[in-house]
Amino acid sequence: MAVLELTREERQLLEAALHAYEQTLLSEIAHADARAFREGLKARETVIHSLLERVRLRESEPVGAS
Repeated sequence: MAVLELTREERQLLEAALHAYEQTLLSEIAHADARAFREGLKARETVIHSLLERVRLRESEPVGAS
């Protein structure tokens, strides 16, 4: 597993970017007509959501903590 150390500012920016992308994906999922395309978007949203939760969990840790 790779470890990426981020400053507080970098974490906040990453969280905001992931959240914005997740919202975009959710909107695209809601408007997608093709089932296969929609399922692909859902899979991507699941990964983004997981990353976002992990970034949020790390937010409470001190900067530089692994």
